[in-house]
Order: sequence, then C-alpha cells, then structure tokens
Amino acid sequence: MSNQLYKNKATRIYQNANAKLNAFIKRAANDISEDAPNHAAAVREAIEALFNSWADTTKPQRHISVDGAEMLVLPYSDLKFDKKNNDKKQNARYRTSSVRLFMTTPLQQLSMYRVNFINSGKVALDNVMDYYIEALNSGEDFPTMPRFGKRIFDYNHLEVKNMFAYRPDRYQGKIGPSAYILSQLKTIANKYGTALSITRHDVNEFMQDVENMWLNAASYDVIGMLNRDAFHAILRNSEPSYRDYQWALAGANAAAIDRRIGAFQTYPGLTPIFSQKYVSEWDYNYLRRTKDFSEDTKYKTQQALNQMIDDGASVPIALKTIFAAEAINIPKKYLAPYHGANDQYFGKDGLKLLTDNLEVLPSFNRDEYPTYPDAWVKFDARCKHLKYKEDQTKLPFNTLLQHERTAPKAEIDWEQVGDFVKALRRSIILPTIVQIAKQTYNLSEDVLSLASKISHDKTLVRSFMQAFTVPQAVNGSKNWHDRLATINARLKSIAVQSSLSWPTLCESFDTPQGVNVRPLTTKVELQEEGNKMNHCVGGYASNCIFDRAHIFHLSYTDDKGQIHHSTLQLVDSKTDKKVTVTNRQNKAQSNKKPHKKNADAADWFVENLNNGKIPVDWTALFAKRDEVAAMYKANLMINEIGFDPEQENYCAEAYDIMRDFLPPALARMDYTTFLNRAPCVEYIEKAIQDAINPKIQPQNKALHI
Repeated sequence: MSNQLYKNKATRIYQNANAKLNAFIKRAANDISEDAPNHAAAVREAIEALFNSWADTTKPQRHISVDGAEMLVLPYSDLKFDKKNNDKKQNARYRTSSVRLFMTTPLQQLSMYRVNFINSGKVALDNVMDYYIEALNSGEDFPTMPRFGKRIFDYNHLEVKNMFAYRPDRYQGKIGPSAYILSQLKTIANKYGTALSITRHDVNEFMQDVENMWLNAASYDVIGMLNRDAFHAILRNSEPSYRDYQWALAGANAAAIDRRIGAFQTYPGLTPIFSQKYVSEWDYNYLRRTKDFSEDTKYKTQQALNQMIDDGASVPIALKTIFAAEAINIPKKYLAPYHGANDQYFGKDGLKLLTDNLEVLPSFNRDEYPTYPDAWVKFDARCKHLKYKEDQTKLPFNTLLQHERTAPKAEIDWEQVGDFVKALRRSIILPTIVQIAKQTYNLSEDVLSLASKISHDKTLVRSFMQAFTVPQAVNGSKNWHDRLATINARLKSIAVQSSLSWPTLCESFDTPQGVNVRPLTTKVELQEEGNKMNHCVGGYASNCIFDRAHIFHLSYTDDKGQIHHSTLQLVDSKTDKKVTVTNRQNKAQSNKKPHKKNADAADWFVENLNNGKIPVDWTALFAKRDEVAAMYKANLMINEIGFDPEQENYCAEAYDIMRDFLPPALARMDYTTFLNRAPCVEYIEKAIQDAINPKIQPQNKALHI
C-alpha cells in the first residue's frame, strides 16, 4: 500500500467520524427541541458549540509544507474545572493538556516531540503550534532542543502505540468528559424547559467511538507520512518485525534504514552492534575488550559501522574495515545467519539445519528460534513447510510467516492455491510479456516462445504475487476453483469474433404459456444477456460452438404488466438413431429461480423438440456448426492459454475475466493501466532485455510506479 493510499484511508475514517458526530448532534438537538420547536435553531447552535469545543481540543491535525515536509499533531484534551465554583462542572471547559507531534522531512526522516501544558489556555497552545509550524516550513533541520516541549528519542514501541489509544478510565468517573457533556446537554434542556432522553451510556459510547476513530485515522496518517515496517508493526500489527524502529525514531532517512535492514537480512545477529542505542554493556565490552571504556568512546564502533552501511558499503567490508583496524575478534554469533541463537542449543544437526534453511531465517523473530536441541527438528519442519508454501504461492516468506502467526489453525490447500497462481501466469503474466515485448521493444518474431520462457521465471511470478496478501490469494483461489468451468469457457470464448454466428434450433416464437423464446447466436448477444441478467452466460460462446449448447432468452409478461426474464441453456446429444435435447439450466436474474411460466415454457419447448412437433434439420445444423468451429479455430493461435496473446484486445478481455480474483489494488486497474503500473512490469522489461540483448533500450518507455 502506498503512502497516499494510507492517507486516503485516514481521510475516509475522519469523514466517518464527522458523520457520526453530526448525527449525534442532530439526535441531541431533536431530543431537546421536540417539546420546544420554536427554539430549535438556538438549541442546535448551543449543542454544536459544546461539541465543537471538544473536537477542537481533541481531534488530530495534519500539516504539510510546500516542500513535502509533514506534521501530525495528536492533542490530548481534558476538562479544566472552575475551582471557585462549588459545582466543579459549572463553567468547566475543555483544554488541550498535552500534544505529541510526528514530523517528517521530504526524505522521510522522523522527529517526534511531546509538549505538556500545566495551566495552559488557548494562547499557550497557539504559541506552540505557531512555533512548530514555522519549523515545519523553514526548510531547515527540525530542532533537537525545541523552545517548547522535548524531542522524543527513548520511547519504546509500546509507548508509541499507546499514543494512539485512550485509557479506559477516561470515560469513567463522575467528572469525566462524558459526564460533563451530559450535564451540559441537561443544562440546555432545562433552559428551554424540556426533558433529555439521552443517557450517560449513550454519550460514553458515542465519544469513545469517535475518539477511537480519530486516533485510528491518525495512525494511518503516520504510516502515510513514514511508510516503514516499524510503524506497520506498532500501529497496524501487520508486519513480522520492527527492526528499524530505533533508526526511524533517531531520524535516519529511509534510504539509510533500508541499507541497514539489508545488512540484517544477511547478518541478523548484528542488531546490537548496529543499533544507535546502546543495548548491552556486556556485549559491547566483549567486542572491544578495552580497559579505557568510557561514555565518550562506547558508541564509536557502532557509529562507524552505521556510517559505512549508510554510505552503501557491504557488511563484510564494513566489518573488516572497523574491526580489523582494532584487531578484535568478532564473536561467531554476530556473523551467523540467525538472530543470535546460542551455539549450545544447536544439537548435532543444528548448523546444517540453519544452512539448509538460510533463505527463510531472516523472516523469523528471535523468540521463534529453538531454545533446546530437540526443538530444532520441529523448527526444520516449519522451515521446510514455509518453503513449500512459498514454492506454491510465490508469496514472500515474511507474508506467509505472518499469516502463520495470526492464523495458526487455518486449513489451506496450498496445492490449489498453486494451481490458481499457475492460471494467473498463463492468463495474465504471459500475455503481458507478449504485449510489452511488442509495444515497448517492437518484437514480432518468435515472441510467443520468448514470452513462454520468461513467464516461467519464479522471480517474475513472485514480483506479480507481491500485490497479494495470503487471505487474498486463498480467497482468489477458492473463488476461481468454484467458477473454474465458467472461467475456462469464457477464456476459450475470447477469440470468438463478435460477428461470428452459430446455428440455432429455431427462430423466435411464443409458447402456449405466453412466453417469448428468442435464440442468442452471437458472442455479443451472450455478453449483453450476461450483463442484463447478472450471470455468467456472457462467456458461453465456446460452449455453443464446441459443446452443443443452445442459449435462449425467455420473457413473460404477467397480468400486472410485469415482465419476467430468464436465460435457458439447452444441450443436444446425438446417438446412432436420434438427437435429443435436454434442459441444462434455466436461470432468472442473478441465477435465481425462474418464474413458473418460464419454467413451464422451457419444459414444453424441450418436450416438443424431442417429439418432433418443433422440427429441426439436424444435418444442416451440425454442418453449419462445424463450419463455424473451423472459422473459430482458424482465428485461434493454439498455445497454452487458449487464445492469441499477440492480440491486445484478447489480452484485455482475459484480464477482465481474471480481475475478479485479484486484490483491489490490481482489480481497480484497466488493462492499459496494468501494462504500465503492474508490480511485475519493471521485472518483465529487464527479463526481455536480458533475453534478447543486455544493451537494448526500450522505446517510448512509460514511467512505472
């Protein structure tokens, strides 16, 4: 999901929260003014002022500078009571007691601040906001020691997560915000001499829902500002690790963080060394073995390593440069391809198991590694099963492992998912390769052979499947298998010319039941019928040409003038002596049961076809159908997908058929957009270049994002 999509999600949640707020204001106003209709406007105005005071001091705010720097403000409000009044709630007012600020530069470097107000009013808050908005728009580095508040360096991930949730006791107590809101509503009602039916429970539930929606939207805003694994893990519980959390909090830019993550993909055990925050004095002393260890020197090795990795040096070069210069032996655990698992837990075959499963190890959290010898057998089985699932689905290890953690008891037929992925390769990926080869590189000779070879590249299929989550792949597979016969028929029908017409059993006529029977004999007519009736007959052209199907539209007008429609499929079967017709299916709108008149008419139609009262020249019909089939085959390039992928309109139609099973990010694209923006396009272009000439450059290459 891109940064903008997360921001769009936040906007939708804010809009829903505002709708809920307006609905509650309307409910309260109607409740109070029901017995005082002449004062409805005044009541509404007073209630709006009450809730606006709460919203103005509680709702998160987002600010963006002209150069792309962003700031999210999380205000925390409470009630400031009038101590001079015996009734504390009388003349109480909402105030912002503290704020947390998330600020990102155009390079996605994060700075976090907290500001607490003791006896603050709106003037103090305005001064703070003016200061930070000025810092946001200045184009300079964000302040390390701000004039107001304090920069946050040391929050752990739970403290950050708790910023986006209120404590439950906020909605409890006799002088809490909801109690105050209710008392003010009662004051308004008393002023106009009316009763109030809204209860404390109603106000509690409403305020809790809206405030949670505001904070939920704010969490999406943060990810939209800083789309990193760390904040996915903390705020959305959707990623397997947050190893870049400290770097993000320390203000490292996105490119530098990605290089460090790349280092840990190879050497996960290096986490304590590379961390900007001092983790363990024992580890550090073990590394340096120096007698003059001091506060001034303890970070030097860490900072040097960080700087080299940030500048793009490989991990082995960085280690050799830093540690060889100090003649220090690095403990083996820091160079092992696992998260610092202790050697004593290996058992006899531990190292071999790690080596065999090297590619999946960075996806595991440290606490998932075995802590006693026998556990390595189960761990090895888990790794092998993970590799099997990846081989079937081509989904990333991290994605599969996270699904395994969240749904450990899910029963999934991974081979069926694998069949679905193969179908996507045949019907979408392979045709896309052909179209890019033709349009971008002007290839024409042997393009199908080239495309078939490239389409079997596992890395290419993986790049396409990155758009899927595990549930999306599993659900897409299930829906595809459920509709497999229909989908295959529709794919085979792609190459049928719109003007190609197959023979019919009879012309249009009316049955004794008063039902009009109209034959459908072209691909266009079937597609129109499918769109009108909301079912799958639009893909039945190949059934009519090759599988002896006959499709009719039935319509009956009842005494009230209402028209009842259905679609009838008949199938003929030939024996040595005669041809018989059977009723395969008769479906009304959205595959519902047809009207009784339509059902009776279908039975009458079949009966009279089979007894000869409706005559059919079967010899002429079979000859004409064979002629149509020959014309269809002449227009079809026989290959593994069943249609000619050199025809862009065929590829677009196949894509439209399969998009029902794609994740929303892909399903929303039309085929032209898909050819330019699909996640696999960039890899396809590289694969074509490598296959034909490494130096070839694409012509009129579009920008892929």
